[in-house]
Amino acid sequence: MLTFSFAHIPTHEYYVSNCHIEHNDEEKTLEIAFNIFTDDFEKALEQEAKFPKLFLGQTKEHEAADEYIFKYIQQHIHLKVNEKNVQLDYVGKEIALDGMWCYLTAYNIEKMDSISIASTFLYDTFPTQTNIFHCTVKGKEKNVWLRKEKSEAILLFEEKK
Repeated sequence: MLTFSFAHIPTHEYYVSNCHIEHNDEEKTLEIAFNIFTDDFEKALEQEAKFPKLFLGQTKEHEAADEYIFKYIQQHIHLKVNEKNVQLDYVGKEIALDGMWCYLTAYNIEKMDSISIASTFLYDTFPTQTNIFHCTVKGKEKNVWLRKEKSEAILLFEEKK
């Protein structure tokens, strides 16, 4: 009988979020969806932002949880489309198992030639946090991975003439 021991292998913790940003040309909006580990997000909300324990997705969830979530996102994710600041509106959240989705929308986005992304999302709580942004414009997707040491990027979508 063959047996294995994993006692010598160190545990590997990773901290990652995924953000999907899609320009809806017909509606002139940006549709934004963040996917985050719920426990990591709760820890950051408590440690960085000094918010109370929110108990996300539980029956005893804090009544102002959505307000706190949106406030944190506004403080840590900054978008510019065509070099103009984008105002985000909070749509809501979904929580399933150990992950959660946060949904946001930005209005009056006529066209999107470029998007500038600046993120400090969870970096103070988890210095190795990686935030992956997937941006789609007219069916063309571009991706960028941001970390504490490289927390800003510009993606270009303008059509070449």
